[in-house]
Amino acid sequence: MLLAAALTHPVLACTPTTLGEITSVEGPAIVVLGERHGNRRDLRRATRIVKSLARDRQVTVAMEAVAEARQEVMDRLEQGELSARQVKEAADWAQTWGHRFAAYRPLLAVDGVDFVAAGPLLGEALDDDVQVPVPEAYDDKLRPVAEAHGMSPEDIPGFSRKMAWRDLKIASLAVEGWSGRGILVVVAGRGHVAEGLGITWQLDQGLAEVPWSSALLGPPDDACGVDDRYLP
Repeated sequence: MLLAAALTHPVLACTPTTLGEITSVEGPAIVVLGERHGNRRDLRRATRIVKSLARDRQVTVAMEAVAEARQEVMDRLEQGELSARQVKEAADWAQTWGHRFAAYRPLLAVDGVDFVAAGPLLGEALDDDVQVPVPEAYDDKLRPVAEAHGMSPEDIPGFSRKMAWRDLKIASLAVEGWSGRGILVVVAGRGHVAEGLGITWQLDQGLAEVPWSSALLGPPDDACGVDDRYLP
C-alpha cells in the first residue's frame, strides 16, 4: 500500500519516554499517539494511556481508524447502545479501515470517554481548489518512497499535498469533535505523527490553542525524528 509505505521512510533519531511522562499532562491539552496500524502491542499501550488519563480527567479519543462517516457509531458506543465488539459490523470496518479490528477493540471498550471518528474515507478524492498547508520538508521525506513507486520529480509535490491533506483532515476532525475540556487523545498511524511533519505540524498552523505532546507507541523500527518520543 502506497500510503503505508510513504509514511514509514526511516529517519531514526528519536528518544525514549515512559507512560508516566505521557500521562502527566494537565488539561486542556492534546496528546497525539502514533500507532502501527493493527499492531496489538501499540494499541494496548494506547489503551493503557487512555485509561490512566481517564482516572481523574475528562478524555476524548479521536481515532483515524474510524471513518468520519461513522460518527453515529461512536455516539451509540458512548451511549451504551453498542458494545465495542459490535463496532466492527456497525462501522463497516473491513471496508472503511481494514486493519485487524481485534487490536482496536480494547481501546473502544474503555468506559467513560468520548469517541471521535477522525478518519478520512479511504480513497477520498482531494479537489485541486482545497487549500492545504504543506510543511516544506515533506517533499524530502516522501521523495524516496515516491521514486520507488515510479513517480517523477514533478509528481512529488502533489503526493506531499495528499499526505498533508490527510494529516490536516485527521487533526481537524479530532479538534472539531472535542469539547475543549480535559484531554484530547488522537490515535493515528505513526507516519502521521513521526518527524513532526504530520498532525502536530497541522495543529501548529492554528487548529488548536492548547498545548500538545506526542509519542510513538512502539520502538523506532520506522520513521521518527530528533524531536520524537517513543515507548521502547
